[in-house]
Amino acid sequence: MNSNLLIIVTASQLSEFHIERLEISHLKKYIDVKVIDLSQLIHPSLFKENKNVSSEYEEITVIKSLKNLYSYLRALKKNFPNAVFMNLVQLTNLNSLIFNSQLKFLNFSYISFLNSGAPENS
Repeated sequence: MNSNLLIIVTASQLSEFHIERLEISHLKKYIDVKVIDLSQLIHPSLFKENKNVSSEYEEITVIKSLKNLYSYLRALKKNFPNAVFMNLVQLTNLNSLIFNSQLKFLNFSYISFLNSGAPENS
């Protein structure tokens, strides 16, 4: 499989608001889109507080452990070598560092965002 794929990676649970904000339905007109939710891996205590925040979007993959992360990324590399990551994961702890390192180690194309959408006044 060499189809084009955009993978949106987030460290927080996605609600319907986030799905709309990221304009996923618009992007799907031009490219296949998948979403990876790393909230349980990177912020487990925050995940427990926000259990009820969720989205009905069917293309969300929730990663719960480093083992799952490694196997998922290897499978993506094998099946979608031209995948591009829209990386919204900030370097906040060891697991977020491991994830970002794996993107580089597996030689994925990615776009990292220093600020995933909150306005900032310089």
